Amino acid sequence: MIVLLVDAMVELNARDTSRARLYMRRWLDRSDTSRREEVEGYLALYEKLGSVVEKARKSGKITRRFDLGLTLRSLDWMIYGYFVSGSVDLKTWHGDPLDPKSMAAFKKFLHDYIFSMSGLEPGEK
Repeated sequence: MIVLLVDAMVELNARDTSRARLYMRRWLDRSDTSRREEVEGYLALYEKLGSVVEKARKSGKITRRFDLGLTLRSLDWMIYGYFVSGSVDLKTWHGDPLDPKSMAAFKKFLHDYIFSMSGLEPGEK
C-alpha cells in the first residue's frame, strides 16, 4: 500500500512540477502550521495507512522498527526535492526529473527505500 501511495505522489508531482516548489517554499518560509482542513485530510489518509501498517507489523509482515511517521516525512522531502532539481548529475548538478530513465530510477529508489525500511520483500505492496 505504501508503494502505491508513493507512486501516486510521484505521478501527481510529475503532472504538475510547480507543486513541489510551492510546497517546499511553503514549508521553508514559515513554521509547519497548516490549515486545520489540510491537516485533517492528511491525518485521515495517514490513519488508514497506519492501521494497515499496524496489522502488517502484528502479522510479522513488516519489521517492528518501521516508523511510519519518519518514513512518510522522509518520502515527502525526497519526492519534492527530486521534482525541484532531479537527481544529481555530476557534471551539471541538476537533472531532468521528467526524463523517463530518471523517473524510473527514482521510483525504483523509493521502492527500495520502502522495502529496506519496512522489511517487505521487493514486489510486495
